[in-house]
Amino acid sequence: MTNCPVYALHFGDLDDPESQVSMAIGAKPSFRLKDELNTQPKVYYIGAPPPGGDTRQIEPVKGRE
Repeated sequence: MTNCPVYALHFGDLDDPESQVSMAIGAKPSFRLKDELNTQPKVYYIGAPPPGGDTRQIEPVKGRE
């Protein structure tokens, strides 16, 4: 298993319910960005609320200025 040296990122088998990443996702609230678009994202954000409508971008998105 590969991990981030400062333990901010964890990698593992999401299909294995006994893996550390699967257990971490199940232990705390988590969300995936753009999950509602049925893109099946594989990045989970754990322990923070999902961004809401009041969330602001730091920089403008290119092509949308």
